[in-house]
Amino acid sequence: MNAEITSPKLRKATKKKLAKQKLKDKKKITDDMNYKEINELVDHEVALEDSHPRMEKPKNFGEIIEEDGSIHLWFGTIKLAFILQMIEQPLLLLVHGLISKKL
Repeated sequence: MNAEITSPKLRKATKKKLAKQKLKDKKKITDDMNYKEINELVDHEVALEDSHPRMEKPKNFGEIIEEDGSIHLWFGTIKLAFILQMIEQPLLLLVHGLISKKL
């Protein structure tokens, strides 16, 4: 198993500790660096990893339902159509869809 893969639930202190060890292994942190320089490198490394935080996937039906609607020229002669769809996240099921004509 890859040692680079960590749990998305790690606390910030643990992430910093792992990042510091990783930087030491890559020899980016040396013995002649002061505390402030080391913390800047570690904070930057943790910020790069957290730039796209991962979220745990919901396990049960109905935990997250996403709604989307838009107004476009969908059908040639009809001016506008409003489409609303509700998608249930864990199973990616269309829960509700609605098409409404506006003249």
